[in-house]
Formats: sequence, C-alpha cells, structure tokens
Amino acid sequence: ESTDAKALALGGHKSGKTYSAAMLFCAWNEGEHPTLKRPRGVMQFWIGGPSHDHHTETTRRVYESCFPKLADGRPRAQWHQAQNRYVLFDSTMREVMATFAFKSYEADRDKFQGGDCHGIHLDETPPYDIYSECKPRLWRLGGIMRLTLTPVECLTGGDLWIWAELLSNPDSGCRIFEMQTFKNKGVNQERIREDAALLLREGKTQEYNVRFLGKFDFVDRASVFSRTRIYDQMTRTRQAQRYNISGSNLVQDENGTVWMYEEPQAGALYAVGSDCAEGITGGDANCTRILRRDTLTYVAELHTQSKMHVYAEEALALTRLYNDGRICPENNNMGVTLVDLLRREAYPNVYTREKKATLDDPTTYDLGFKTTPGTKDALINQMVAYFEAGDLTFPDAATLQEMGWFIRVPYA
Repeated sequence: ESTDAKALALGGHKSGKTYSAAMLFCAWNEGEHPTLKRPRGVMQFWIGGPSHDHHTETTRRVYESCFPKLADGRPRAQWHQAQNRYVLFDSTMREVMATFAFKSYEADRDKFQGGDCHGIHLDETPPYDIYSECKPRLWRLGGIMRLTLTPVECLTGGDLWIWAELLSNPDSGCRIFEMQTFKNKGVNQERIREDAALLLREGKTQEYNVRFLGKFDFVDRASVFSRTRIYDQMTRTRQAQRYNISGSNLVQDENGTVWMYEEPQAGALYAVGSDCAEGITGGDANCTRILRRDTLTYVAELHTQSKMHVYAEEALALTRLYNDGRICPENNNMGVTLVDLLRREAYPNVYTREKKATLDDPTTYDLGFKTTPGTKDALINQMVAYFEAGDLTFPDAATLQEMGWFIRVPYA
C-alpha cells in the first residue's frame, strides 16, 4: 500500500515482509498499482540480501511467485544465472519490461555502484556502506527503497546504524511499518527514543529488546540541497591520491588520512576549513578541507580520528603545503587546540573575526569562527546558494551522499 520513498517493514518470519516489497515492485511494473504511475522504458530493480544462497532459497522464490505469467501458465520472467537477475518480458515475450538484479551483501560495495534504479529492496539488515551506496541510485528516477527485516532478540553492533538512520531519528524520512506478527502498542515511545539515543551516543553494543519497539510514524523531510545537483556531481566524482602526513611532508599510502584530488598549484589561492573533534574511536572525525578559491573546487581533505594535538599539527602541515592557504578553524570547544597552535606558530594567514560590544568600544579580534545556531544557518544558506548556482564543486561521493541526507529541523 505504501508509496513512501523509503519504508522499513519489521516483522516475524513468514509475516509477508518480502512478499509486500515484491508485490509493490511487480504491480508498479505492470501498471496495476493504484497510485504509482509506470514510467516508460525498461524498469530497473535491485534486490539485496545477506548471501546468494539466501536469494536462491527465499527471496528469489517470493519474487518468482509474484511475477505475472502468460495465459497458458508459462512464466514471463527468465532467470540469467551469470548476471544473477530475472528479465521480465511483456505478454508477447518480445519486449523487455523490467530487470530484477539480485545482489549479495557479501560482495564488494562496488557491486552496488553505478546505474539508476526505480526500486531497491534490501532484505534483512544490510551493511551501512551498501545502504548508503544504494540511496543515490534512486534519486534521478524518483525511485523507492524497501527495507525488510526480522528483529532478533537483541540488536548487535552491525545493526547499530538502523537505530541511527531510521528507528531513533524521527526526521529520517522513513516510514516504519509493523507486520501482523509484530504488534506491541502499549509501550513508552519516548523511553525507546531515549534508550536508542543513549545506545548510539555511547557506541555500546548493549542489549536492547526490539520486541518493545512499538509503533513509529515518521514525517518525510527533504534535503536542503538539490538532489538533481547532487546527482549531476555524483556522475563527475574523481579518484583521490591517498597520503599520510609525516612532519611537513606527504607519504603515499593507499589507506592514508589525506585525500588529494589536485596538487598545490603555484600562485593559486586556497581557503581552508577545519573542524576538530575529540579523537575518540567510533566518534566524530576531525576534518580539514582545502578549497581552491578561483574555481571553488575542493582539492584536498584531511579526515582522521587522531588525538586533537596530532590533528592540529597535521592540519597546519597540510595548509602550509597549499601555499599557506587562509585557514578558518572552528574555535568552539575542541577547536581551541588548533587555534592555540596557529597562535604559537605565528601563522600569518588565519581568518580573524572582528568584534565590538558597541560602536564606541574598541575592536577586539578572535582567531577562527564560532559556530552557533545562527552562524550555522547563515553558513548553510550560503553553501546552498553556491551549490544551486553550480559554482561549488565536490569531487568525492561521500560528501555528496551526506548532503543528500542533510535536513533542516525546525527549532533545533
């Protein structure tokens, strides 16, 4: 029944979760869905699952039962073993109407890259990187995602992202459904959200009984950034060279913490943004990004979970390599570590904020930028304006994907 862009169905075994997703896609493809209009051309569907054996024994059989047949009972869908997909023909068996590709979570993430889809069905909990790779595949065609899973007695660490992205976040843009064998409405939903938030904040894989989830009804929200623009730039991302910082030099390393998309150019001017975190494993990452000012293109990034003082030294070293670019560190909280280093090193090219209590008072100066709800709103508005105008370019898919999830929450 649901036509939400993203929906999660929770239910016990044989409660109809997989069947509901298969019927939705098949009815849409046949033009028989009451509200979803079938697009022209061949429709593309992906079905992901824990393993190819899982597909063979369960999911594939469900989809087989949903595929339409010819008048004489022969199947209209043909299985192609080499490509792990069904090709569904029209009633004349001459025109291809749709393909249903079955993909395994055991495969590399790149198996879920490339191409646009009308529908993606992820059966049982997928790895987060596969889920995040699938989301932009739906944007251009206005596709639909269905997640179906049977909650076990306790969620494990591998399921933690489900809490963060869908269950504990009322602004995830996902509709949550309970199947008929998963009912328990007499629970305190506020307590559930608090417990889930605590679980995420502390990063523990402690037990949490998902039988007491209750019923959630979430509201769809759109990203502040245009998905059309995001998709356009996703098709033009570039491969980065990876390095580690050693003193004032870069050492090539395929797992390095520096992503370089363009080497420093003589005479070019660079702007540098820096956000310092606590350096806790599993927590937020430290990040420094280098922007070439004449092209408004990001050319390098330092992304690490090293301790604050180590990160500050690495951020300064990378900034010096890019022609002593003008650096703007956040001076809230942990950002003071980098601000203090810049002051001790007498680095000459730091963003400086001028302040006056009144017009008659003397001007005071602060190194760096203070992030508040007001200044963050202004920053995002300006970023949106540059991005919508096509003036701001991102070379990496990870940033563009995060921008696709960035929403504005009222009064927060």
